[in-house]
Amino acid sequence: STEDMSFIDAFDVISIHHKDRLLPSGARNIGIELAKGEYITFLDSDDDIVDDYISTLLDMMKTNADCYSYRFYADRYGTKSWQHEEILWSWNVWSYLFKKEYIGDKRFDENKEFMEDVDFLRKVVVGGNVEHVDKCMVIYNDENPTSQSHKYEELKKKGLI
Repeated sequence: STEDMSFIDAFDVISIHHKDRLLPSGARNIGIELAKGEYITFLDSDDDIVDDYISTLLDMMKTNADCYSYRFYADRYGTKSWQHEEILWSWNVWSYLFKKEYIGDKRFDENKEFMEDVDFLRKVVVGGNVEHVDKCMVIYNDENPTSQSHKYEELKKKGLI
């Protein structure tokens, strides 16, 4: 990126690590390895968060769950929300907050180009103390034609998955 990132210097909790040609799994694994805090959450670069995202996450941390799931807006305008009834039906890793110690040595499969979130969540969430928060926290950009979900849908239509 050619963006001016000088504002990063004001924050000691932000770290930037560059590595070429990583799939999302590889980038997330690096993030897990480099994380210094007690909690980890993920956000895709083309999605947004609601205004009170950080304060809501801080409130969640007051309970003793291993991880927290929350709802998200299913369009970039924040008008359609999506509620998952069961924990694994939210296959988007960015709709969770995890205790770092709960993730432990579990990692994303860097060989998976699609559905890596489901694989990771199956390893991490199943059997855990999960708290569900009935609040939309992330605004999913459903109009990004280069997103993995659009590529997945194209392959599915062609019968390749």
